Amino acid sequence: MELPDTQTIIGLLLGILPGFIVRSVRSQIGSHDTGATELNQQMLGYIVATIIYWSLVLALGLAALPELFDLPSISQWVLLYIIIGPSLVGFVGGITLRFQLVRRILQLVKLNPRHSIPSAWDRKFAEMSEQWVVITLVDGVMFCGRFTVDSYASSNPAERDIYVATLCELTDEGQFGDILPGKSLWVSQRDIRTIEFISTQAEIEADDDGQEVKDHDQAAEHDNAAVAGNREEKLEPQTAH
Repeated sequence: MELPDTQTIIGLLLGILPGFIVRSVRSQIGSHDTGATELNQQMLGYIVATIIYWSLVLALGLAALPELFDLPSISQWVLLYIIIGPSLVGFVGGITLRFQLVRRILQLVKLNPRHSIPSAWDRKFAEMSEQWVVITLVDGVMFCGRFTVDSYASSNPAERDIYVATLCELTDEGQFGDILPGKSLWVSQRDIRTIEFISTQAEIEADDDGQEVKDHDQAAEHDNAAVAGNREEKLEPQTAH
């Protein structure tokens, strides 16, 4: 097996790596990139992102900061333009996507562009903090629990699933019971009828004050009073094609 020559390595560094970093950082902050699953599609996305990135660098350097091109060493040039620069662009892109800044600006001028996040599933779980959930399966069986930082919802459009790290009892009256120690739940999208997200009164008040509820036991005490009135939304997962 022949090792790639210097020109090939330089070509990869300049033509693909910046775009890879931009898209990776952007997806971590904004939303998972679910559009391309094939390797050739992903590579095309990296190349397009790289072209946009170098266009921004050239525009900035030629118009405003030409001294940035006069770096004393190759290592500093690579660090700035191949690592730090794409990371910053990806970070800004992720923040813009997460808070839908472009969409909000366009809506101010009475335009309603197509949403950049592909599904309600991705939108909800990308922005979701700790919250109580009630999952109803297609056979009518219900589970409830706390979607904590240890929980996870897949962003793969071909096979969505959800893992709830903390389960609790659900009474016949539809109220939350005791936490079930050591119990968790994994379920595939195909088995889910609905997912219900429930905010406690304590969490609603904390959101209003810009604070975070950290005492789960205290939050659970508020749930029985809040479960009927504060049900946020019910999400029906889309069928994968």
